[in-house]
Amino acid sequence: MSGTKRKMSQAALPTSTEIEEALTSLSTTTLLPLLPYPSLSFSSLLGRGGFGAVHSGTYSVSSSSPPLPCAIKTINLSLEDGSTLKDFIDEARAAWEASAVAREKEKEKEEETGGEEEGVIESTICRTYGMSFDVLKNSQPRVHLIMEKLSIEGDLHDTIQNEEYWEYKPDRIKPKTYACLDSDGDYMLYTMPRPMKISLATQIARSLRECKEGGVLHNDIKPGNILLLEKRGESSKPSTASKTAPKKSSKNRKKIPQPERRRIKLIDFGLGGSPSSTQGYACGTPGYRAPEVTDYGDTSYKSEIFSAGVCILEIWMGRLWDDPDEDDEVKMKGFRTECLRRLEKNDPEVAKLLRKCLTKEPERRPNAKELQKELIKIRKGTV
Repeated sequence: MSGTKRKMSQAALPTSTEIEEALTSLSTTTLLPLLPYPSLSFSSLLGRGGFGAVHSGTYSVSSSSPPLPCAIKTINLSLEDGSTLKDFIDEARAAWEASAVAREKEKEKEEETGGEEEGVIESTICRTYGMSFDVLKNSQPRVHLIMEKLSIEGDLHDTIQNEEYWEYKPDRIKPKTYACLDSDGDYMLYTMPRPMKISLATQIARSLRECKEGGVLHNDIKPGNILLLEKRGESSKPSTASKTAPKKSSKNRKKIPQPERRRIKLIDFGLGGSPSSTQGYACGTPGYRAPEVTDYGDTSYKSEIFSAGVCILEIWMGRLWDDPDEDDEVKMKGFRTECLRRLEKNDPEVAKLLRKCLTKEPERRPNAKELQKELIKIRKGTV
């Protein structure tokens, strides 16, 4: 779900012709496919929000092609709640361009193999396939964004709170642990494995790299907009080599912990856009929004790093900013400072990196590529 929305005034609802002209123009300039409404098929409801709903469904690229699975985000254009055609166009453009690099890599692969090999380049961005529109009998216009259908377990917020990563401790807890008191006053120990934390953090950094390579700011990085896909199944077949090869001595060999197979997808580009198009707007959610965005609407790739830093801090500590509607910078800074202080006792390398991400001076923050590289170094134990 998006944070603070940019509401645009609109004198009247657009007509079918006006919508078609606007979406055709967008399709021409960005190559985002404009699909005829009859090519869409809706099935089960996946979610509903203030601006519309998301359904599971299928779409067809042409009359001769088979239907393909997708998720369809439908937005009812309305004068009352401020959901406008311009908002939809901004979101569609940002979502499409954010995954531009993955599409280019797929195209290169197809050219290299002569189209004989098929495969989707794995991306941390929820893919966008096309857009469409229709007008209901009551003259209510609707626009549709056709997206990748994901098999998810929940968002990052749900994952951090999942009881799988919390353990009740009746005894006194050692100081160098991630723990907190629950509502009953009992100690709860946060047990998410460190390799999994590093994996999630590295993927968040990668998603920011993908956005930057597409020339897009997301502008609302937070746990609720980071989905975790269902766990990948491990191969049940043991390899032939493992059966026959003699065991090698583990002496002088350092084992690098392998992260759990948990993949993320960044969703909801409702506040997204190019750096120039989002300047001057306090985009995002309080608690995750960078100070310069709150104060001056100064959105940038470095403000995205701040938001990602808060998310990574929450992943490490098991603590979530509990009031996303509260825009109290003193409270929010206190929350971050306390988490960093505790993190320094447990994982000083990570704390040092996150302090750089969360500094008030944007120019001192790492970029997405640097953040990703530092996290990989931490995983390998070379920091």
